[in-house]
Amino acid sequence: MTISHDFHLIKKLLDAQPMISFATLGDYQLISWNRSFENFFEVTKQQEIDIRDIVPNINDKWIDEMLLKPYQSKRISFSKGLNSYIFNAYFNITYLERNCLYIYTFVDITEFEEQRERESLQAKMISIGELSLGLTHEVNTPLTYIRGSADLMEMDIDLINNIELKELFSENLTAIQNGVERIQTIIDLLQEYGSNCHEISQTLDLKDIVYDVFLFLSHQSKYIANIYFNKDLIDLNFKRIHCLDDSLNIKFPRAQLIKIFLIIIKNSLEQLAISNLSFSERKVEIFASLQNSVLNIRIEDNGGGIQEHILKNLFKPFISGKTQSGMGLGLNIVKKMVEANGGRIFAENSSTGAMFHIFINAK
Repeated sequence: MTISHDFHLIKKLLDAQPMISFATLGDYQLISWNRSFENFFEVTKQQEIDIRDIVPNINDKWIDEMLLKPYQSKRISFSKGLNSYIFNAYFNITYLERNCLYIYTFVDITEFEEQRERESLQAKMISIGELSLGLTHEVNTPLTYIRGSADLMEMDIDLINNIELKELFSENLTAIQNGVERIQTIIDLLQEYGSNCHEISQTLDLKDIVYDVFLFLSHQSKYIANIYFNKDLIDLNFKRIHCLDDSLNIKFPRAQLIKIFLIIIKNSLEQLAISNLSFSERKVEIFASLQNSVLNIRIEDNGGGIQEHILKNLFKPFISGKTQSGMGLGLNIVKKMVEANGGRIFAENSSTGAMFHIFINAK
């Protein structure tokens, strides 16, 4: 259908708008637009174009909703290239030569929404900080009693003469002590988020750190998957076998480095736990090598990988790829600790699972 002598009036009306503005016939045929629309959507020729090919959100249902409340804006979001945009869409109806025209105006509120999201995240962080302070106070007191009682129990066990009974009590005591340490780790993680850690860096043997992490997670990993370091299985004999090799020393705050490994490997174990692989097929592998005074660490699993829509925002707070639980804070904490110590980290998917790369100056 052709619009004749009043077409220039529509064009003039649209050009007067600084926001994205365009007009269609009732059948979605795009007939005119302003320069803002032209620049944003890169449409430069007057030709028959269906607006739904440019803005997929516009459809019969969307139009019906706009017709019910023609004087109210409606939020619309879509992607252009690698960027996402949010607009408030305004809708008007007019007639030209007995043809019904729909006139749209898009007001870009992307920056406003991003700012509001940042403020919302900041409010959440403040709430978590306040929660962690209360949690620390409430949990640390009974935890101190448990730790003190365990120390007394350890001295009492030394007095037992029955060897079998002594071994049984020692095994149970070790389980209690490991549980106390795991609770302390959880508390430390909550405190770490939103706070600057002032722990002093020290020279560490990476293999010792990996072994300590294994001890923390052994109660979980023994039912899920084996953990390997540079192709060697990590078990109770690992530290004794590798204690003479000092080529993988690193200067880093000890507690932070343990947390980094704990968070990443624990995520891998949780993903592997819901995979269809058998125990013998599942694995978490840690690789480390020194290149030009930079320690390259790679942690990978074969649990299927990270969803693509999550991968690009994986290290942002409150982003979680877990299907059952997860606040989405762990990897954000990891990134903060790595970068605070001059390193960098990124994640990608391999053909079988997730892969994390960490680069840290060795000295």
